[in-house]
Amino acid sequence: MTNESTRREGSALLRSLGPLDATMIVIGSMIGSGIFIVSAESTRLIPAPGWLLSGNVSEGQAKYRQFTTLINGTPTSLEGRYLVLTPRLRSGAAVACSPSRGPGFSLTANYTGARYLDQLNEARVKGFTTIDAALNWGFDAWTLSASGSNISNR
Repeated sequence: MTNESTRREGSALLRSLGPLDATMIVIGSMIGSGIFIVSAESTRLIPAPGWLLSGNVSEGQAKYRQFTTLINGTPTSLEGRYLVLTPRLRSGAAVACSPSRGPGFSLTANYTGARYLDQLNEARVKGFTTIDAALNWGFDAWTLSASGSNISNR
């Protein structure tokens, strides 16, 4: 959004998320969610026998720039504050053993860092880790698998 398209007549409120800002938010969200989906699923669907170790880390600082909004009826600048529910750090790790015949397993841990629940960045919540696991048995052409997601209930 450009400043001109969001300026209200007779109002001091100015919204200033430009096309580049919006694009970076979307790209960051897609990369962040893809990291966790790919690491969890790839450890369950390994076609080759043997072991797999995988890890990833992503860091981002999605902050407001020149953004003012009404909070409790008062125009409030959010410049420099973090976007709501946007963690700065995300990471994941996985280990798997998936032979073509016989027993196998996978274990994946994903961490989502601390984030804020409000626009003023006053309500901060701690990060959390989820754990996914799977047990499987390979029969050459197919695999029988039982998996559990978020087994740590976070």
